[in-house]
Amino acid sequence: MQLITNRLDVAPLLGAEIEMQTPCRDCGGFTSILDEGKAQHLAALRCKACRRWRHWLSGQDAVTLLEMQDTVVKRLGQRPSFNLKDIKEHTAAASSAAVAVSHTRAQNGNEPMTTNDFDALYGSKYLGAADLSGQVIRRKIGLVEQVTLKQRDGMTKRKLAVHFDGCDKALPLNQTNASALAAVLGKDTSKWTGAAVELYTEQTTYGPGVRVRPISAAPSKNEPAPKQTDEFDDEDIPF
Repeated sequence: MQLITNRLDVAPLLGAEIEMQTPCRDCGGFTSILDEGKAQHLAALRCKACRRWRHWLSGQDAVTLLEMQDTVVKRLGQRPSFNLKDIKEHTAAASSAAVAVSHTRAQNGNEPMTTNDFDALYGSKYLGAADLSGQVIRRKIGLVEQVTLKQRDGMTKRKLAVHFDGCDKALPLNQTNASALAAVLGKDTSKWTGAAVELYTEQTTYGPGVRVRPISAAPSKNEPAPKQTDEFDDEDIPF
């Protein structure tokens, strides 16, 4: 399996059914249908029952799906059933193997390490400026937790990390972002859930960084949450 993909032809996968690990928050269904993507996204997973957006299909997962489908079709003559957990596990295993090969190749001096090799080795599980692609994104806070991160001086430090609805990566809060949120939402982070924010990039001392600014407080627990509009559609997020 190749580690980094160019634009793939996912047409053979459209219509495939994929079992999700969590139920649809609208109808409770677990089965999704692979549908056409949007903008830079290859494809989208939509709930089979109500057609709600569930997940973007990454390039690596698309490669995994194509390989899994091709293998089963050749062997059994029919399209296989897919499970998102299995797809992620296959992708992770293949990516780890490819990273090991590229790292060994670079160490041996057989071939210079490429940008893609470097990103695969040192890419972060947390939200970074590259994930925003220069866009201003609106999301809702889904969860706030404490994490322990290694600093540039090698020491560790506990920080708050914010998870956003519809986004796989969390954003660890530096002092600037933590202060911006606390100034509007208060210091009780349990009350941040549901608040709408904007994510954007800004030049910092260490290069482009992610900035967050609140644009609405979380709805009161005594009031129903407002219906999500197109302005906050899950499909608007580019990462």
